Formats: sequence, structure tokens, C-alpha cells
Amino acid sequence: GLWAGIITLRAPGKKASDVARSLALGHRVFVRDLAWPGAEDGALRVSLHMFNTHDEVEKLMQGLQQALR
Repeated sequence: GLWAGIITLRAPGKKASDVARSLALGHRVFVRDLAWPGAEDGALRVSLHMFNTHDEVEKLMQGLQQALR
């Protein structure tokens, strides 16, 4: 069916704002960084929808792998 998802993730030791910036500048993938209770580094919010292609999701995953090294 037609459904969408919102994923919130944290990467301890990495600032969410830095990861978001890396994704935007290096991969043209845009996610939102946000405050997360009890976590100084924050969290990332990824919004997916039915119109995102497999290639776009793959680009997100590749960008995350690079940014989280």
C-alpha cells in the first residue's frame, strides 16, 4: 500500500547537526537535526515517502555510512 515513515536516529559521539550538514553538502540528502532529551549530540529525523526512489534511499545510506565513520 501507500505508506510513509519517519525515522529518528542517534549516533552517539557524532553531532546530529554535523551529520545533517555532511549529508546535505556531500550527497544532496536533506535530513533534519533536532534536540533529543538527555542527548547532547541531538538526533536526526529522516522522512521517507512513497515517491522516494530506491536510489535516493541508497544515497542516504551511503551518506550515513561515510558521515558516521
